[in-house]
Amino acid sequence: MARGKPYTPPLGTVLIKLLGHFVHLANHIKVSIRIVMWGFILLWQLIVLYVVFKLDESYTPSKVSIRAGDGFHNLKEIKIMELVKPAGWVYLSLSGVDLR
Repeated sequence: MARGKPYTPPLGTVLIKLLGHFVHLANHIKVSIRIVMWGFILLWQLIVLYVVFKLDESYTPSKVSIRAGDGFHNLKEIKIMELVKPAGWVYLSLSGVDLR
């Protein structure tokens, strides 16, 4: 995790600004990103989150779970990451290679 360092994506990448929908469940918040692309294969290599624990402790995630599948009912967890009081950019590599 790099703190205070702005993320500059490589040319040819796609950025998604998430405002998403929030579903309140017990003591955590669930945010879903749904992307439907017919006729295309979408390969995610890197997910970058900007989170600051000090700004809002109640809404800052302590755990990030990435799940993938071809429908809501068959999602498989492909990545999980624990966050301890994060402050800044958090990089989640899905390819096993650090793409920063």
